[in-house]
Amino acid sequence: MHCRIRSLVVSLFVVTAAFAPRPAFAQEPQDPSGHGEAPSPAALGPQTQVGHWNGTATIGMSLESGHTDLNGYQLGLNGKRGYSKAGTFTVSGSYTKATTKPPNAPREITVADHIQGDIGVEQNYRKHLVMMVHLQALRDPIQHIDYEVTQITGLGVRVANPRAELRVIPGLALIQHDKNIGTENGFNTNAGVYQDLRVMISKTAVFTQWFGASHDVKDKDDYVLNFDAQLVGALTKRFALQLTYHYEYESLLFIGTEPFYQKIVTGVQIKF
Repeated sequence: MHCRIRSLVVSLFVVTAAFAPRPAFAQEPQDPSGHGEAPSPAALGPQTQVGHWNGTATIGMSLESGHTDLNGYQLGLNGKRGYSKAGTFTVSGSYTKATTKPPNAPREITVADHIQGDIGVEQNYRKHLVMMVHLQALRDPIQHIDYEVTQITGLGVRVANPRAELRVIPGLALIQHDKNIGTENGFNTNAGVYQDLRVMISKTAVFTQWFGASHDVKDKDDYVLNFDAQLVGALTKRFALQLTYHYEYESLLFIGTEPFYQKIVTGVQIKF
């Protein structure tokens, strides 16, 4: 049985506490979704601490038993290091795994199994230009994707003030993959656009949203959409609670695989 989990709600702790002051805006965490092929840079702006790494780790799990057993967990890591006042190295990775055992089923069924990694360089030019170059790799047996390696290059615009930043970056993606589709396997070139928005709601809360869309330059029926929205609230200088919604649509997948995927994730974030 091959299926995709529709919703994975992940929580580690239930905490009621007064929020502590939040770190500086430039240090806010980024994408933990761990799923999706659109660019997911670990930093929305250049790192202000040149020569130093910092970032976040996200941990979440769901354990259910009784009439239905469900075990799921998600691990995410995002890091960044400034190499100049206007440039940033980024690195991110994530792993999602979930199994379920329906009533009277003889064994567990894996409904989510996704691993993804990304390294990149992001450079601001003057006040409103930004360039990004990212190399990504992923594997997802549930989607029948044996491997996918993507090199993404884009040049776009950015608008920022002390409380918000918006970027829109058109670009090209060079893709080598095996999705177990004879006519689709191999090398593809996609054109698309990446957009992200970050807003500092208060000293303790930050909202982040990003969207990506791309299509094969030779096949109009081959396209990918990704959307994420995330709210992070600080508990202390090191710990935060995170709520994320993720949606993706991929038009060409192995026969019988649902083209869309969505999830809501609640987790604990650790800053380092």
